[in-house]
Amino acid sequence: MSKKVAGIYQDGVVKLLDRVEAPAGTKVEVVFEDATGPKPNVREFAGMLSDLTEEEWTKFQRAVQRRPLFEN
Repeated sequence: MSKKVAGIYQDGVVKLLDRVEAPAGTKVEVVFEDATGPKPNVREFAGMLSDLTEEEWTKFQRAVQRRPLFEN
């Protein structure tokens, strides 16, 4: 099984942000990414929302509304 799961490293422990169903003792590989790196320029994405279909727009709005549920 291969699955990418986001997590947070704090006080020497990696806490997964998504629930993972795996047997005890399953080996995992953790890759640390530099979260302080440059952020994408928002202007690169300007106009993208106007290209969405009505269905895509609805899904986007639902995702934005759910986002606060996953913040720390």
